[in-house]
Amino acid sequence: MKSLTQQTRKIEKRTWVEKVTDDTNSWLLARNLLREGHFEDAAQQYLEDASEQKEKNVLRAALSISAAARCLASIGKTQESSDLFLKAGMLYESARESENSDQSYTDWISERIFYCQRRASHQENEKLSVEKPTVEK
Repeated sequence: MKSLTQQTRKIEKRTWVEKVTDDTNSWLLARNLLREGHFEDAAQQYLEDASEQKEKNVLRAALSISAAARCLASIGKTQESSDLFLKAGMLYESARESENSDQSYTDWISERIFYCQRRASHQENEKLSVEKPTVEK
């Protein structure tokens, strides 16, 4: 008869196939929904993943939020997308300030912050240009 420790180890050990086909993994579910063209549902799953990861891994949470923002941008939800890009940028910023890592890692985070800020700004400018009234001659 196996001891409780042996039984527990067997339960905890999962193969890579089990990990990448796990239906309870919000990130993987979002990727599948995205591939199928369900952008809004994918965004929701990315945001759920961000919520799950926020305390454990701030960078993963920021990545999930920016992925959700890209999904929403794809379907024309520019205000929501812009808000999420800014939120992701703020999370990257907090990660950069709190991490004691090498310069290349800090540079990568800085690039992500720049991308999020630029994307949010670009979407805001697009929104303003669409809302401008045209002058008829």
